Amino acid sequence: AGQGEASDRLSLAWDGWNRGDAAETAGQLLDYLRDRPDDRAALRLMADAQAKLRGEPAARPWLERLLAN
Repeated sequence: AGQGEASDRLSLAWDGWNRGDAAETAGQLLDYLRDRPDDRAALRLMADAQAKLRGEPAARPWLERLLAN
């Protein structure tokens, strides 16, 4: 994916989060994090989205990735 596509996905993820749509946020971030796996802000947002969708245990792997970076 190109630079524009990645930034568009991150923007769409934040738009979803701001609308309260954690599922949309997580979906956009999965694609975004394939291209930018070390983006700390995106990892944190993914952890928050997963916690909202499936609880704190679902956030743990994303928080661990965040701490590893």
